[in-house]
Amino acid sequence: MSIFNALVNAVTGMRAQSFALDNISSNIANSQTTGYKRVDTGFQDLVGAAPLRQQNGGSVAAFSRSTNTIAGTLTETRVPTHFGIDGEGFVAVRERVESNAGVPSFSATNLYSRRGDFTLDRNGYLVNGAGHYLVGNTLDPATGAQTGSAPDVIRVAAGRIPAQPTTTVSFSGNLPATPRTEAYDANVPGSDIWAAGRTLPAAVTPATVPNAAAFARNSIAGPSVTMYDATGNPVDVTMRWTKAAETAAGSTWGLYAATGPAATSAASSWTLASAFTFNASGRMTAPAGPFAMNLTGLGLGSVNFGLAGQITQYADIDGQAKVDRVTQDGGAMGDFESLSISDDGLVMARYTNGRTQGLAQIAIAQFNAPEALQRTGGGAFQATVESGDPLWNANGATLRSGALEGSNTDIAEEFSKMIVTQQAYSANTRVISTSQQMLQETLNVVR
Repeated sequence: MSIFNALVNAVTGMRAQSFALDNISSNIANSQTTGYKRVDTGFQDLVGAAPLRQQNGGSVAAFSRSTNTIAGTLTETRVPTHFGIDGEGFVAVRERVESNAGVPSFSATNLYSRRGDFTLDRNGYLVNGAGHYLVGNTLDPATGAQTGSAPDVIRVAAGRIPAQPTTTVSFSGNLPATPRTEAYDANVPGSDIWAAGRTLPAAVTPATVPNAAAFARNSIAGPSVTMYDATGNPVDVTMRWTKAAETAAGSTWGLYAATGPAATSAASSWTLASAFTFNASGRMTAPAGPFAMNLTGLGLGSVNFGLAGQITQYADIDGQAKVDRVTQDGGAMGDFESLSISDDGLVMARYTNGRTQGLAQIAIAQFNAPEALQRTGGGAFQATVESGDPLWNANGATLRSGALEGSNTDIAEEFSKMIVTQQAYSANTRVISTSQQMLQETLNVVR
């Protein structure tokens, strides 16, 4: 009877090693497949019920062992819609189930993948090399807040972004303690102060400078910035600073603005945008925060002034204003130009006017038992009862923009496993041939 058991055990051994070779061949074949997770093979002994002193080793069964949590190497591709996942997790994707007049429809169930070679198709969907469509939360273009009650297949509308009038301008820099204007004379005390500027009201209201030539001689250049009106027309705004008063407690400055060619014309009118005060240490004391500059006379209406950093009044040997940074939030109309995915999972559209806009947010799913996910092909997995439901952005994994994750297959390791598997298979065949010889000898006894 034991000879027959040996035959059965050897056959199960051959079957188990064949199963292992199947997994090895799949791993080698997919060694260059983006995001592929190799399948290892485990073995389990099968022992029948027997008395304590009659127990034997039994036969064997093979089972697959997943490596879903072992990452492949990230390789830079510089394609802006490609990404790899840095850390554990998957992105949600869906399969196309049918197409009507060239427009696809999708399954309602999410799959989960680490394959990030997404590109735009003709319908504006992001689809990877395995034919899976990227899922995310749509964003409100105006506020950036998520819209909709649940994530859906991302679709990019290749349209245009409307013009946005300038509502806020911000800059930071330093004003010289002694402005070296054209009228400044080191031998004349107070020549750095514009006499007309002494009448700056405490509560600044827009006022027009009547004598542009005198104003130019008693002021220093400030920041220049292109702003945009309500229809998206560019308005080149030039600003100048005048020192209006100085006491032991500090000084007062006026910021004036003019637009376009008028800023260099002798007949131009400069509008008082705001007054600034500094203490004796050169720190700005007013305004305390963002405020409204009235640029109605320049065709821009009321524009908020924000501080990109600090405006200070420290001594400067050049006697000129130094601008560290100047920004504004307006822009002309722009057509869709390109798409990119950022490291924080934002699907960003870029337009011909240089502006960008977030269209969707990609989330990363983690599972309590990721090795229990069910393979569905194309580098995608399906959640199971054993894996549990997805946990979104639970462990801080991020995306690596412009990179792809390779297969986690190690060719050298697979070759080593293949040699061991071949030897084990050959050994099992020897058991069968030996058992056959022993049975033949048993039959010969009967003869």
